[in-house]
Amino acid sequence: AIVIFRPAVGLAGYGARPVQALSGGEQQRVALARALVIEPKVLLLDEPLSNLDPTLRQTTRDELRAMLHRLHVTAVFVTHDQEDAFAVADRVAMLCAGRLEQTGAPEDLYQAPASAIVARFVGRGALVPARMESGQVVVTLGERAQRAPLRAAPDAAGRQLLAVLRPESLTLAPAAEGDVWPGTVQTRRYAGDHYVYRVAEIPGAEEPLEVQCEHGRYAEGDAVGVRLRGQPVAVVNPTAS
Repeated sequence: AIVIFRPAVGLAGYGARPVQALSGGEQQRVALARALVIEPKVLLLDEPLSNLDPTLRQTTRDELRAMLHRLHVTAVFVTHDQEDAFAVADRVAMLCAGRLEQTGAPEDLYQAPASAIVARFVGRGALVPARMESGQVVVTLGERAQRAPLRAAPDAAGRQLLAVLRPESLTLAPAAEGDVWPGTVQTRRYAGDHYVYRVAEIPGAEEPLEVQCEHGRYAEGDAVGVRLRGQPVAVVNPTAS
């Protein structure tokens, strides 16, 4: 019966080989196939993809999700890799120091984190001081304030909060424009269909901001301005654990 699962976990043609002759990643896939072949009602997977190379890891986790749905198997998938968790899970539970910080769909943890801990761990971005006014997020860095629609927040109108600025919620503009936060490009990284800039030396910002742009017109060392795109921004309570 395990023959059925060989192609799905990348082991087609490996049937005659002893397990001891396989690589660490291949042995891990054998263990996965053995666990699935009995069609368990509940399956515990503890870092099942950790020894796989990036290409095989992506293929295996896609097949794993498909098999779990096809077999109607409930699985508890333990991982430190956010990409694995988001790709496989219908619901994610984030644990920190033995404390359950948040549960929900992957997009809930990314777009509406329940605490600063979740916001920092899930995805990329910076947490900067902010406040709520009339249903909007107001972020002031240096002497320049910018506003964005509010995505999700605790009931804390008028209180000091932290805005979660994801790279895709920011864009770059010339530094001379008056409604931007001026800074300097520290690094520029090409990411296929976009560029990711790390902008430092922003007055009032305790850490650089990562900005996602479709173009690569700015070079490292260039003076730039950072602007909110106008997308909804989540805020979290800085005192929440």
